[in-house]
Amino acid sequence: MVALVIASTGCRRKYFASPELIAPSNLTATAVSYNQINLSWQDNSTDEDYFRVLCPTMWGIQHQTIATLPSNTISYEHCNLQPMREYEYYVCVHRGEEHTCSGRVYATTPCPVEILYSEFHRYTNRKVYITGRLQSYAGEPCGAEVTAHFYSQYMGELVGTVAGVFNIEAYGIKDFRIDWTEPQDVMPGTVWDDYGAFLNFLHLYNMRRFIFCYSLNFN
Repeated sequence: MVALVIASTGCRRKYFASPELIAPSNLTATAVSYNQINLSWQDNSTDEDYFRVLCPTMWGIQHQTIATLPSNTISYEHCNLQPMREYEYYVCVHRGEEHTCSGRVYATTPCPVEILYSEFHRYTNRKVYITGRLQSYAGEPCGAEVTAHFYSQYMGELVGTVAGVFNIEAYGIKDFRIDWTEPQDVMPGTVWDDYGAFLNFLHLYNMRRFIFCYSLNFN
């Protein structure tokens, strides 16, 4: 009798570990208006499945998912917010059952204020001023900072910047005035016909300051 033995050579399986899942970094939250906050972050993973944007509520006890976003997303616009409120955010990256989260950031929406009208006036050869009226739609007192920038139309250069801070009652109207005097050493001999001015930012704040997307030009 002859015994036939067949020996089989075993194959080793190779397992490739997935890259480390790294939390998003450089998370920022910016209030761009009284009812919108824009978020942005850095995506540090290469094979995530999705992101979640969370906003803790009830003193941080509850965590509400406000958005689930596809992979490679690096920004989100959170809209329809309440004015003059502080919001807290963090972003988590997910892959399968794994997830890791960023640190937390905060942003406060400003009070809802708009400029009803504004005018540019010459006072003397070296002085000008801007007047206008603000309207608040907030149910409590708040403040508005209006910044006026003065340019030389002839030279195309900024020659002065003046900011005024104005407190407005709840649902109130506030008249404002911003004065500027040309320094003695600025473009001697240039006549006022070469100058222009505009309000290019309306800064709104409630304990903090923000840039609000509003622009108004003067000829």
